[in-house]
Amino acid sequence: MSLPSHGSNPTYLYDYYNLNKPNQVIDFSVNTNPLGIPNELVNNWSNLLEKVADYPDPHNTNLLERLSNKLQINQSHLLLGNGAAELISLIAFYLRKKSVLMIQPTFSEYEQMCKVHDCEISYFTVLPEESINLKKFETAVKTQDAVFFCNPNNPTGKYVKKDQLEKMARICLKYNCLLIVDEAFYDFLIDYDDSIDLHKKYSNLIFLRSLTKIYAIAGLRLGYLVTQPSLILKLEKYLSHWHINAIADAAGQICLKENQFVRDTQTFILKEREYMAKALKELAFEVIPSSVNYYLIRDDLTTNLHPLFVYLLKKGLVLRHTVNFPGLDGKWLRIAVKTKQENKVLLEALKQWRKET
Repeated sequence: MSLPSHGSNPTYLYDYYNLNKPNQVIDFSVNTNPLGIPNELVNNWSNLLEKVADYPDPHNTNLLERLSNKLQINQSHLLLGNGAAELISLIAFYLRKKSVLMIQPTFSEYEQMCKVHDCEISYFTVLPEESINLKKFETAVKTQDAVFFCNPNNPTGKYVKKDQLEKMARICLKYNCLLIVDEAFYDFLIDYDDSIDLHKKYSNLIFLRSLTKIYAIAGLRLGYLVTQPSLILKLEKYLSHWHINAIADAAGQICLKENQFVRDTQTFILKEREYMAKALKELAFEVIPSSVNYYLIRDDLTTNLHPLFVYLLKKGLVLRHTVNFPGLDGKWLRIAVKTKQENKVLLEALKQWRKET
């Protein structure tokens, strides 16, 4: 068995280390909304059951209309997916046997899907403490057909604003290169610099987004992409029929109305992230400044985080390893912002770790 390459499903981690899984586990490797599912969805859940008896709308008409109105984007520029993961796979299929650049460290799914479709993979590494050097970026892009860029970045939490993103899009367009911008965590940004309208100006831009993170509905799988209609038509022909199930469709319609829920989440995340960063620095951990609901830490007293990772597992605290993130190579741990009480439990465990080591 190999070390799991995703967060969540901690059972696989405990099996990998041959550890007994505690009865109570707090999974800090999961970076969905710590406030949980919106109340409106919870209250309407029983009404969704009847939808499993019939086929879903193959065109997802109502969900697309609601999404279009929310974003103020014509439906012809939108494509729904069974989670952003389906859309990543779809794009990878579209790019089959082409040259693809990964801005690292980043979400491993891009590379995995591109390799399935025989793409030639190259890397452009931006370390957590660095910013993107546009001159070096242009040199790297010259021979590429596409670039995957996670913004805000997973796992670092760093965020590139609109003016910088436009410069990247302009460089890519110069070399007839697609720029795929994964904004799965944009909803958590309290100061989001809305960039999605750039797709109208740059025909080489694709924006990927997820509804599963901010609304804590990862089990339902729902995402979308935004790009030029001509590219939408090329991508959608590869989709299977009824790829969005009826409950996900209905749940998405409810969630898209939850504007106050999103604002409350942003405020909570900001306060808890700042609280945790301050407390962790006092314990001699380096914390990379993040803009979203997760952050990276490393230990100023050692370069080997494996003993700490296992120590926390034994206490029922699951962090996200970074072994499969090029540029991080296991030297950092990613921690999701959880509830106040859960964050305090982690801090107490880290204080105990310091006393014992």
